[in-house]
This record gives sequence, C-alpha cells and structure tokens, in this order.
Amino acid sequence: MNSLQGGKFIVGIDYGTTKTCVTSALYDPTRPAMTRIDLVRFDGEVVAPSQIAYDGHGNCYCGEEAVRLGMGYSWTKILLDERQHHGGFHSKLLNSPVNTRFFKLPPNEKCEKIICDFLAHLLHHIQSFLRDNYGNIPLPIEFWFSVPGSWSETARNKMTRAIECAGYNLEGRNAVYMVSEGEAAARFIWQELPAHQVVLLYRPNHFPHSSLPIYPWIQAHGMFMVVDAGGGTTVCVWVCKPDMSLILTIDEDITTFSSQTTLHGRAFIQQMASVGLHLGGAEIDCSFVSYLEPQISQAYQKRLQQDPQLFAKFMGAIENLKLHMNGTLMASNSVAINSAEAGEQGRMIKTIFLVGGLTQCGYIGTKLRHELQALGNVTVVTLQAYTPHMVAYGATLRGLAGASQVSVKAIRSYCLESVAPPDTDSRPGAWGIYSTPGAPRWVIRQDELFKLGDRGVVNLGLLHVEGEALTKFVKIFSCWRQDNEGPPESIDGRVEQAGVVGCSLAGTPLANSTQQVIEGIPRYYIPLRVTWTIGMEEPVQIEFVVSTHGRQIGRAAVSLAWAPQV
Repeated sequence: MNSLQGGKFIVGIDYGTTKTCVTSALYDPTRPAMTRIDLVRFDGEVVAPSQIAYDGHGNCYCGEEAVRLGMGYSWTKILLDERQHHGGFHSKLLNSPVNTRFFKLPPNEKCEKIICDFLAHLLHHIQSFLRDNYGNIPLPIEFWFSVPGSWSETARNKMTRAIECAGYNLEGRNAVYMVSEGEAAARFIWQELPAHQVVLLYRPNHFPHSSLPIYPWIQAHGMFMVVDAGGGTTVCVWVCKPDMSLILTIDEDITTFSSQTTLHGRAFIQQMASVGLHLGGAEIDCSFVSYLEPQISQAYQKRLQQDPQLFAKFMGAIENLKLHMNGTLMASNSVAINSAEAGEQGRMIKTIFLVGGLTQCGYIGTKLRHELQALGNVTVVTLQAYTPHMVAYGATLRGLAGASQVSVKAIRSYCLESVAPPDTDSRPGAWGIYSTPGAPRWVIRQDELFKLGDRGVVNLGLLHVEGEALTKFVKIFSCWRQDNEGPPESIDGRVEQAGVVGCSLAGTPLANSTQQVIEGIPRYYIPLRVTWTIGMEEPVQIEFVVSTHGRQIGRAAVSLAWAPQV
C-alpha cells in the first residue's frame, strides 16, 4: 500500500461453543475499496476446536493440540451465562463426561480464566499471522468478537474480562468490540450472497420458477431472515428496510432478546427464539446419546465413562453420522425455531436462509424446514457450500463498516465528575474540597475530530464513607466553549449535566482502596476506570463503562452533539 496513515487491522473472531474461526483485513482509508478479508488458518484448517487442555506442569494446549491430548475442556463458553446452564441429564453415560470435562472447569478455576488462556493462545496465533502475511506494520488492531445476542450483561462482562486478561487491548492503541453472532451472519449473507450458490429447500407459490435468482428478488422485496444454527446456540435475525415494521408476539416460555442496528439504510432486527443448550448442537448430541444409550452394551458404556479419549471418538462418530441423517432417526426430539406470530410474519418475511454447521446435517435441515414453513408462505434457502467462517467474516465486515464512516467533530465538550486522588494536596482537609462540586475529567473537547467507533479511557475517583449507600453516581457534564478558550477547570455555571452513570459498590473490596480521615470522618478513595466509546449508529451516543478493581460497576450513554467534518 502507498499510504497507511490512518490505517489499521480489523480482525473478526468467532469464538464458538465448539469451533473457533478468525478473519482479518488491512484497512487503508485511502483505498477502502481495495480491502481484502483473509482467513486466518490453523495448520491449514479454517477452524480450530474451541478446546483447551492442561498437562499438569503449568502448560496449556489449545485447538487440535488439546484434542490430541484427549483431556481438553470443551463447551466452556456456555458456562459464561449462568442462566443457560443445562438442567441435567437422565443418562449415566452423559453424566460421566459432564462431571469430568464437558461443561466443567479445572479445580478452583473460573470459566473466565480458562477462556482467557484459550484467547491468549489465539492472540499469539493472530499476531503471527498478521506478521507473516502483512509484515511488521506498526498499526493498531481492532478486534471484533462475535457473541450470542441473548447473553446477559453478566455474561458479556465475564467475556470482556477474559478478553482483557488475554491481552487484546494491553498495548493501549488496540481496541475490542463486540457484535452479535446473528448480526454478523446477516451481514455476511447480505454482502457475500452474490458470490455463493444457493439451494432451495422449499419453494412456495410466490417464488415458483427455479431459474429465478434469489439475490435480486431479496433486494426488490427488502426483507429476509437468517437462522444461524451453531454448535451451542441457534439465532434468528430479521433483516429489513428501516421503513418496514415488524410485529412480534413472544412466547414467554422461551428466552428472548431483541435489538436493532442500522447500516447503509438497512435494519438488522434480532429476536432470539432459543438460546444456550436448548436448541444448539450440544442439545442435539445429548438427545442423540440418550436415544442410543439403551442400545449400547453395559460394558461399552462403562468404557466410555472411564475413557475420555474413547468418549471423544464416540461423540465424533455422532457428528459424522449426523451429516448423513435422513431426518427420521431423531423424530422424537422437538426443535422450536420461532415464537413469532405466524400470520404477521408470513406476510412480511418471504425468504429464510439456513446457515451454520448444523444446517448441513440432513436431520437438522429437514426439521428446520418443516418448522419454518409454519411461519407462512416463505422460501427456505441454504448455502450450497458450508461456510464455517461466516460469522467471523461478518464480524470483520462490521468493523470495516465502522472504519469507513466519515470523520466528525464534536460541537460541545464532555466531561465526567471526579474527586482528586489523596496525594493531590497534602494540606489538612484539602482532599475533601474536590468532592463538591468536583473536578472535571474532559473526555471529548469541542472541535475534536474523531471516527465513529473511537474509544478511550479516563481515570476518575469517588469518595465513600463506610455505612453509606453502596449506590454511587458519576455525573456526566457538557458545555459550550468560547473560541480560543479551553474547557473550564472546574464544574461551574458554564457546564450543564448531560447524564449520570449509576454505579453499585456491592461486592467491591474496600480494603483495596486508600482510606483517609477528612473532617474527622474516615473516607475511602475508590479509583475508577472509565472506558468511553463513540457509537457507530445514529443517533450517535457516547457510552461510558465504569469499573473498579477489575469489576464493572456501571454503564450509561448520552447523546453526542456532532457535525460532519468540514
């Protein structure tokens, strides 16, 4: 490339329940149309098993190395979301692996630590790939992790801690973002569909001729749905024009989640119809094992329970067998795909794409087709070739979409309220004067240029007296400024409150904070780390995430006053 000023690497990471895939791109803002997305390979393979093993000597092995050891911990990602723990098995054969290394952790370890170790190995592999393929170019890296859209805030926080622990933003100039798996898959479908062959599984009256291309038809009708059936979760995503409405009736018995983002005039509306183990490949495997168990000899069952390597081969045989099913063996296993009102959706969604590894299974494809037909007059489509890199590719596309946004400038200044640290002034009682009205920490100044998606970190402090309420508030202020003048050094009449971040100190170890007697009262000075991020969608917001001692304690967002770059 002739110029790399303002360039960066954008890496999409699909850390899946069973497999991991990574894609990367070198973005040059002077030639964005020339950007190429590359697959990061693992010993020649597109995917690596999401598995980690320890040898008892302080060494850990990931991917295929862990598989070869035969003692790897699997399906660890599911443990991040406490709401989605499996309810248990009525099977001795399944209880054995579950009580050893499936859905389990090493003694005295948390799932964040295990995932951190895996992601640290993955980071090393990514860095080696970037050096080998692009050379030693000193550019920042944006990491885009795909995560289940149904995850709770707790699960996302755990994943964030694991990513930070693994060193993805350790260098300061790198950045980490998250995109839902469903949106990533939908972005891949929308942008890459013209390059792929498709197969119609079901052709209703509105699309009667097999010679008609599907992609132009979708463009004309403006709406489709993507069903991403993966190893541990299944996601439904509706993609439509912003001026189209979508009415959903949700079954209360099914865990649901919805969100909406917009890109290039299209809206991505997500509705999680089922999550965790209750619809993904793991549940299919468990049901299949339960189905086969009565037919397996007692002696062989005992061997499977005692030999993890033999059990791994057994499960691998099941995976292979699933690819050749005709849809009849597991008829007793109920798979619920969608809980939306059939009549309303049938009039709006005309095309459904089945993606993800499980859609390549004959049984799953047949079952999904029958379930989806109940929604109304729809066309069910699957890609002819299995594309395991789909979600990682879509995550990279999400990053590239943000990188291509035009520069904008702030037209107001924004700050957070803070107290000064204890060593700011040694005079008796001086520390306390900063608590009211407070010292500003300016994060965005008027006339500053930035890209949508930019982020930064600011350090704050707050005071706490033992016995007070554990809910604290970090105030967000903004102000106009005069030409040739910087923002004020104190929070006075020139600033106005723009928002507030509610923070909970429950569970915060106060013993780790500095304590000092001020005006006869012992007060704790609690250091805060605030990450701020400029949103990528309109209306543009600044999101503030507050943490202390490695724990997130608050999050809030305020609207950003901005103007296009002139």
